[in-house]
Amino acid sequence: PLPPSDFKARLGLRSDSPVVGIVTRMRVRKGVEEFLAAMIRVRREFPGAQAVIVGEVELDDELDRLVVEGGLVGDLHLLGRRSDMPEVLSAFDLFVLCSHDEGMSNAILEAMAMEKPVVATDVGGTGEVVDDGRSGLLVPPKVVEPLAAAIVELMSDADRMGEMGRLG
Repeated sequence: PLPPSDFKARLGLRSDSPVVGIVTRMRVRKGVEEFLAAMIRVRREFPGAQAVIVGEVELDDELDRLVVEGGLVGDLHLLGRRSDMPEVLSAFDLFVLCSHDEGMSNAILEAMAMEKPVVATDVGGTGEVVDDGRSGLLVPPKVVEPLAAAIVELMSDADRMGEMGRLG
């Protein structure tokens, strides 16, 4: 894997705070709203945690209100489409996939290739790629609390995150 500190700085991320990110193309099916709501809960335990969304996602009024009311302003980074995904993924401490449905996620495969621990919804082929409890944690789709709890669980144990990344 590439050293994350250089890329965190290039992406405008703080190097002293954890980065949790998703890669998506769509808002609804990919669980952007659930990701933001989960990150608001995660920040109760990890106040400096940064949320990153890679892909063509625009915040509508509803999502913008969630970001403002949830205190994510300044710690939510919308990176748009990227062609440098290995570098971007190297800046993540934890990769999240919170899709409502999914075939086989290339984004998960790329994150695992970069030795990133994964929290993902148990949809489509995700359970075939993520070995629950070993290379990542699987949670039900469309439910914020288990997603937030899984993120907090992993972020609370850096050794476990490192081991899951290696096993992935």
